[in-house]
Amino acid sequence: MMQQQPLGWISYWKPKDEWYYLPRNKREELLERWEGIRQEAISQGARRAATYECRANTRWARVSVWEFPDLGLLTNMVTELEEASYYQYFAEHNAFGRRTDDPYEKYMVAADLTTSDPVGT
Repeated sequence: MMQQQPLGWISYWKPKDEWYYLPRNKREELLERWEGIRQEAISQGARRAATYECRANTRWARVSVWEFPDLGLLTNMVTELEEASYYQYFAEHNAFGRRTDDPYEKYMVAADLTTSDPVGT
């Protein structure tokens, strides 16, 4: 049986206005809680590769790059963050997909199976 490739997750994120109106101690409390949720995912096999500041080239303040062994772990982390009010204070845009060693492989297969127009050749 072939082992399933890890799932990559890219999360662009930024604070909502509501974040700035919270007292500092409440912000610190939330940050600690959210980091605990992320650390639990890490203890179960998730890997946080890096977080980058990206204000100059996108409307998002930060981008984080993660890798998960399976979709269930990612889904659980996001659900727990939601239940811990994360999305009340931060907006996100995400993308995820399976790791591949050949990013053109499926495009080649699809092109090979496409009937070509003889006039265009």
